[in-house]
Amino acid sequence: MLAEQFRRFFNKRTLAKQPKPIKRQIDNFNAAQWIGILYDATSPERCEKIQAFAKDLQDNGKQVTLLGFISEKRQNIDVSFDYFCKNDLTWTAIPQGKLVENFLTKSYDLLYILHPKSNLYFEYIATLTDAALKIGPCTKDLAAYDLMLELNKQTTVDDFIVQAQQYCQLLKSTKINTEKSTKSKKGIRKKVVA
Repeated sequence: MLAEQFRRFFNKRTLAKQPKPIKRQIDNFNAAQWIGILYDATSPERCEKIQAFAKDLQDNGKQVTLLGFISEKRQNIDVSFDYFCKNDLTWTAIPQGKLVENFLTKSYDLLYILHPKSNLYFEYIATLTDAALKIGPCTKDLAAYDLMLELNKQTTVDDFIVQAQQYCQLLKSTKINTEKSTKSKKGIRKKVVA
């Protein structure tokens, strides 16, 4: 428990020193052309569902970039998609490596964080990603996501995707001011229950 508190403290301290992206805006969900998906790729079944979701988006004319996280060490992994793993995390849970850097260099209209619960490495990447709208699980870190979905133990990745898309389509405009939201505890973040 104490080690986790130290890890979180130093993670947030390092993140605070990083330059934050300038917040862009999109007019509506249908206008989104560039989509990033950050997901837990440890389960092959979950991977298949998320890759099918990405293919559906591509079939609808979207440009999709995926980055998975596999909670194993690199020598045990044999997959054909972009990922980072335990070897790519510092002791403070900061993701490193060429694939993480490549993911962070792109600008997205939408960023989906398809992970069932809050964790430091996804929040770190999400906070530094240049995206007009960031959608992820509930977390205490209000700077990480613009739209948070509260998940329960029965929520599947399919449920998460459906809920995220429904709420995105309800949004008429995503004029979100990052500077204001990171300074304010209340911020302008939305929290919904999936």
